[in-house]
Amino acid sequence: LLIIGISISSLLFIYKIVQIVKLRFKGRFVKRENYTIIIIPKSTVAFSIFRYVFLGDDIHEEKLEDILSHELVHIREKHSLDLLYFELLRILCWFNPLVYIYQKRISELHEYIADAAVVQHKDKSDYYEKLLAEVFQTQQFSFTNQFFKKSLIKKRIKMLSKSKSKQIVKLKYALLIPVVFGMLMYTSSHAQ
Repeated sequence: LLIIGISISSLLFIYKIVQIVKLRFKGRFVKRENYTIIIIPKSTVAFSIFRYVFLGDDIHEEKLEDILSHELVHIREKHSLDLLYFELLRILCWFNPLVYIYQKRISELHEYIADAAVVQHKDKSDYYEKLLAEVFQTQQFSFTNQFFKKSLIKKRIKMLSKSKSKQIVKLKYALLIPVVFGMLMYTSSHAQ
């Protein structure tokens, strides 16, 4: 049963990779110094993975700067590594619901971090309006950093409205991964 679950999870992961590779070759490349923008025709996608930013050419010009700034925070902070780590945990520990919960939480945390970095140099209310006004039409890959995620918009706006201590946020973020790993190891060892 364990091997079957790992096999199915691996196939789903490979399917996600294939979909991203298809998008990569479907788009037009714009090379920059530290990253590459891939412009997808007839689309409104907006997400990043490693040093690639996927942007649909149907995204309005006035929103592009904020979206690109947001995605560059994900690239700079190497958020794709965290999400890939959790994706691999989903393959190995597919039976453990905590993996899915923590992957969702870490993804939300990444969005909060990127939003906070963008609004340091922008007007918050203008950024709120852009988040709310966007038509959501993105593909869902669990290991990419997506600018538009319907379920996260309200939470992201709430988080932008809060003022938090930077040290507390960094401490929570630094402690999250070892705690999650420890919990997964503990539950996995007792499941057998």
